[in-house]
Amino acid sequence: MAISLLRQRFFAFMSIFVFLFSGLFVFNVYSSNTNESSAGIKVEKKSFKNFKEQKDNEEAMKLFKVSPCYFIPNRSFNKKGTKIIPENSETVAFIQTMKGRIQFASKGVFIGMVVPDSSITESKGKERGIDDFFHRRLERKKRKKLIVAGLGFKDKLSKNKKMVQPVLEGKTDAKVNFYIGKKENWQINVPTYQKLKYKEVWDGIDVEYLGYMNRLEYRVILKPYANPSDIVMSTGAERLEILKDGGLKAEFNGAYIVFSKPFAYQVIEGKRVEVKVEYEVLNKGDYTFKIGDYDRSKELIIDPASMEYVFRSRLE
Repeated sequence: MAISLLRQRFFAFMSIFVFLFSGLFVFNVYSSNTNESSAGIKVEKKSFKNFKEQKDNEEAMKLFKVSPCYFIPNRSFNKKGTKIIPENSETVAFIQTMKGRIQFASKGVFIGMVVPDSSITESKGKERGIDDFFHRRLERKKRKKLIVAGLGFKDKLSKNKKMVQPVLEGKTDAKVNFYIGKKENWQINVPTYQKLKYKEVWDGIDVEYLGYMNRLEYRVILKPYANPSDIVMSTGAERLEILKDGGLKAEFNGAYIVFSKPFAYQVIEGKRVEVKVEYEVLNKGDYTFKIGDYDRSKELIIDPASMEYVFRSRLE
């Protein structure tokens, strides 16, 4: 009888222990799966009750990723006259994506990438158990740095960067508000736009951008009789590599951006006619497009060329 009672107490104790340990494990999983975007928004990966709920969430996430990101003008929408991004007065507009903010200025497009910093080593110290778990997470967070990729345009003859003021087009019905700081600093009813265009970057050639939650797309539009050899796209990358699928990889110090394979076409007599196009790497992080035969009396569009800005580190 005493042995039976002892056995019951033992199993009851083990059940409580397993329950507490499971709770601790779930907490650790949530903690290790919690990401903080460069926009300062904490995103927590969720556990699912059943397969259907997980599939529904995956479908919703797919739709979310391809949702458009509207362009927001960096102007003053309050009585104080301060811009939305006051620390960078050269920014004309920006979009807020899943991975953070992308800014557009006359110098080009600026994308911030947070990557591990190999120059900072883990501090010495002896921690144990759960304290060691949090210590390591804190150390990993400290050992990161911000890399800013500046994507712009160059003049082929002078090889100097071109300065072109971007223009917002396609005003939408959506408005956004920024309730930051004191009430006089709030930005209310800020308009949004579908696309942003750099007009006449080269003679007869425009470059326009479209934003999505998981990527940035751009189109190069050549008007009739424009010279495609004038195009020089600048990345500031350490190295450019043409991939097997026809895409282009721009490597930076600890991260890279992938440009999808370009596609070019003309509309002739109401029909879309494909034109052969591929990347051509120049020097010092610059590239252009090698274009096949086409009707120069008609407009030529290189579309879409997508930039995947889900950056992976070469240091991890």
